[in-house]
Amino acid sequence: DTGINFFYPGKTDEARTIYVAAIACLAYGLCQHNELVRCSVATAGNDHRLGAQEAPPAIISLYPGTGFESHVDTIIAGGDLLAYKAEKKLQSTGCTNAMPVEAPTEDRNRTAP
Repeated sequence: DTGINFFYPGKTDEARTIYVAAIACLAYGLCQHNELVRCSVATAGNDHRLGAQEAPPAIISLYPGTGFESHVDTIIAGGDLLAYKAEKKLQSTGCTNAMPVEAPTEDRNRTAP
């Protein structure tokens, strides 16, 4: 274990290159081998968990967030590969008595298999 997290954008050019490559490889692998992924998670318990309405294994998706999606569109249009920076943003709590909370930019869906 090298301690490198391929799915964290990082702060250096090298880390961002690894991140973009890792997401591209994951997307390609899911596209090419979706049946294998589906078979590996298809169990009676998984297929019917939560009434089969929340992230059922029949649905395989990859959504890294709107910021990265915009970055991919920029790359396709000929933009810089290393331009993506995952900067945290202030998220309003909706309560006037509470300060905004610093939130990460990436998607936080933890229910998908």
